[in-house]
Amino acid sequence: MKSTFFIFLTLFTTGIAIIIVSSGLKPLYIEEEVYSENSPEISTTYTLKLSKDLQKQPLPTNKWFTGSLGEKDNPIYPYPYSIELSATQIAYSIPSQITLEQGVFQSFSPDLTIEFDNTYNYELEYFDALLARYKFYNDTGFFKLTLVRGNPLIYISECKNSFILKQAENFKEEKVIVSESGKLFYLESLEGATIQDQKKISGKYIALGYIPNEIYLEFYQKTAVNLPVKSEVNFTFADNSKLGLEYQIYTENEGDTFIGFLPIHKKFLEKNVDTAFSISTIRGKLETFIGKELALSIDLSVPDKSPYKEGYILAELDSLMKIDLSTLSVQSSSIYFIGKELFRLANMLEPAILLDKTDSGKRTKLISEVLKSELIDWFTYTKGENNKYFAYDTSGKGILAQKPDFGSERYNDHHFHYGYFIYAYTQLAEIDTEFKEKYAGIVTKLVLDIMNYNLDNTSYPFLRYFDLFEWHSWANGLDQFRDGNNQESVSEAINAWYAVYLNARISNNLEMQNYALSLYTMEIEAAKEYWWNYNSVLPENLPFISLLWQGKAELATFFSNEIEAKLGIIILPISRGSFYLRNNPNALIQYQYFINNMSGSGFLEDQIYFWAAINNIEEINFEKLKTINLDSSNSYSYMYMLLKENH
Repeated sequence: MKSTFFIFLTLFTTGIAIIIVSSGLKPLYIEEEVYSENSPEISTTYTLKLSKDLQKQPLPTNKWFTGSLGEKDNPIYPYPYSIELSATQIAYSIPSQITLEQGVFQSFSPDLTIEFDNTYNYELEYFDALLARYKFYNDTGFFKLTLVRGNPLIYISECKNSFILKQAENFKEEKVIVSESGKLFYLESLEGATIQDQKKISGKYIALGYIPNEIYLEFYQKTAVNLPVKSEVNFTFADNSKLGLEYQIYTENEGDTFIGFLPIHKKFLEKNVDTAFSISTIRGKLETFIGKELALSIDLSVPDKSPYKEGYILAELDSLMKIDLSTLSVQSSSIYFIGKELFRLANMLEPAILLDKTDSGKRTKLISEVLKSELIDWFTYTKGENNKYFAYDTSGKGILAQKPDFGSERYNDHHFHYGYFIYAYTQLAEIDTEFKEKYAGIVTKLVLDIMNYNLDNTSYPFLRYFDLFEWHSWANGLDQFRDGNNQESVSEAINAWYAVYLNARISNNLEMQNYALSLYTMEIEAAKEYWWNYNSVLPENLPFISLLWQGKAELATFFSNEIEAKLGIIILPISRGSFYLRNNPNALIQYQYFINNMSGSGFLEDQIYFWAAINNIEEINFEKLKTINLDSSNSYSYMYMLLKENH
């Protein structure tokens, strides 16, 4: 019988699907203690291919292998290959890349296929940061498939069946197969394995993978016999300013294996390694070496929280604040856009405090009252309400917002959404001790949903959104796509880790602070590498990209085809955590591309102006600034302060 994992959905008339777990959603903070009922019950089912043991653990959302867990067969991208699992075969591809005007794409086209002798069910049995193991089974038996990121080999173990190698032309030499596409593959089969007619293989253990050239045969012969069983990524911190990352891969017989690293890792290597060979990928050249571990050393990016108090013209700041104060109420009904409006209000506090000190005004009180009221509405639950509260999902083991948006009920975008709420809390908590202490608990739970940094805390998955191999987050939770997982607004992911860092500071939580700074630093490096193209990973015709997939990189967004959206979405929201955007070596080229293609809509105009100004392309002009269209996350007064500080 097929093993499945059910998440239950209720469909509302709005067309939005909300996850309702079988035990109900339990509100996190109850204003009225009389509340004891569960949330609405189940309606529809969603199926994931997870073993019974994994069903008891936090739901593995936002992962590189998410595409393999649904009802449809989709490729996944461990790099350097992509692979598609199904009931009848395993298809392996070294994808070629196609560069078009709006992106670089790679299509999944199998170079070698392992065809089964029968139909199998399969499920994910085990995973960690770098490794995923699947169990294929039917009434006659089972076998296991192990995939390791950065390793060109795939491993089939505990097998009693035979397979057919499709697209296999012939053997160039012993253990080296030539595929119909002309690519070379290494085949290792042990423990009584046999190869018949050059295409039919059987045996308890098989290792198979792309080999760039037969001159590397000795490396494969040395490592292919060692089955990887587990990986670890260990964090160490020194002086709250340096991160040590150690990647370790364990094999069944304690032998060496292939370890791969990308260009983004290379400059942080703790010591030089003897590279065996390299393979081109959509993330740049993947280099491999033989060993058990890889150590990296990274200087943490520590954002400056202390404002620069000079350079403001108070009359100008006051003029802008008056415009900002004309709109204080929260207008949106969407959690994402509410979060952005809360972010705006939170950032207005700083210029308000500065101005109030000069004239004993009440700006701070006006802003904080609106901000506090909205946050408390979200942080509390009253019996009978059906909107504006957070609840713990006892099945998926995470925090869900009522009502959800942009697929957040499927764990999409929580780091974007909750980052705004955490940030807003930290700014208000700086001036309201009672509020800070009363709601610290629920904010900690929001932090744990997006960044649980303790492997022993099984109430939430470890680092739900962050990919420790690619060094950035994945925004998609459970949806499956042919191009793998994706993330659009990398700047909002960076904002989330910045917000968690600020929360750690006000709560004196050094461990949380170190992990937040680690993710903040790594996501910034990934943003520069992939979205902003600092090191020319992208083709020459692409000045930057807005939407990164595992299988493609696009100058595109989910919501608009305007260049204003494509550029602005990787800048917003602006704060002191945004100054990593300075010193962009490609800024002038990117800005000229924007000017040449702009629609004139004014969409995200403030974000682009801020980015251009801190890169010394635009001049800071007070008259121009106060007429710029503002995103809902921004205010004139706060942006003015940031720009003055930058200069």
